[in-house]
Amino acid sequence: MQAIHEDHYLPQINQKGGGGGPIPSISELNPEEIKDIRTLISFNLDWDPTQEIYDTGAKITAIEFIYDGVSQNLRVLSEDVDGCCIEGSPSPVICYTLDKDVDPEEFKHSVWMSSMKYHPASRKKSDEEPYFAEDHNGYTSVVDYEVALSACTDKQVYANRRYEFPEGIPPYEGVKFLATEFANPLKGNNESERWNADELLGLSINDEPSNLPSGWENLWTVEIVDRLRNSDEVKTDDLRALASSEDWTVRQAVAWHDNTPDDVVKKLADDDDSDVSQATRDRRLPKTWRFMDQDEKIEALKSDDVP
Repeated sequence: MQAIHEDHYLPQINQKGGGGGPIPSISELNPEEIKDIRTLISFNLDWDPTQEIYDTGAKITAIEFIYDGVSQNLRVLSEDVDGCCIEGSPSPVICYTLDKDVDPEEFKHSVWMSSMKYHPASRKKSDEEPYFAEDHNGYTSVVDYEVALSACTDKQVYANRRYEFPEGIPPYEGVKFLATEFANPLKGNNESERWNADELLGLSINDEPSNLPSGWENLWTVEIVDRLRNSDEVKTDDLRALASSEDWTVRQAVAWHDNTPDDVVKKLADDDDSDVSQATRDRRLPKTWRFMDQDEKIEALKSDDVP
């Protein structure tokens, strides 16, 4: 297995799913937050090593933001759309330095539940939950440091923010980084050219554009899944086509959707991917519960709001 050490280990994080409270609405933001979205955002490292990484005793000794994923990827809208006022999803490109050689894919699984937290001052004051932009579907990927650095430098979006931890960050410890410190200043309330990390690094939008129905072919896979999760107005013909996607996260989202025809649901129930077949059984759950992982469902069952 390939082992990457020092400044060459680089997960790229696409954080699309959400946890905690809802995405903030425009009425929750104060004038400063509307003008500069960085003031309500922080990156929260979730350093939860796999057993293989834990056994090495590795610690994180530095974190460098190559692309902040905020300043040129998010925008505050003038009014709410579908109940929220923030357009875009944070997709930082981050380099981790470790004090021991580790397998990059194993390390990716050790940090991919890190999140971007949206916490407006109004929610802090009323003790309401923030919104967490998290990678619920495994979109985090490993990319080459030099390639990422070159791309960000060429596009003039290199964040160039490095944090040193001489003693190392031990496993299971979290660290918070304020966006006002690691993200570049905004340009005209994010009206500048916007970059998703996949676009920035020249990664493909999806692996099967010819198989996608009209109106979906130019969407990133993560955007397809997001639309399927959040839109009730998806056509049955589109759902039939998307059910044949090579990406399991798309098939899973189709299996969850209320408009998916019974014969398609039956086909997906026998899908080779267990998460897809499980999604067909999750259809019996309330919509908000379908997207929960097992731990979240257990916690929800303990609450007083069980439907």
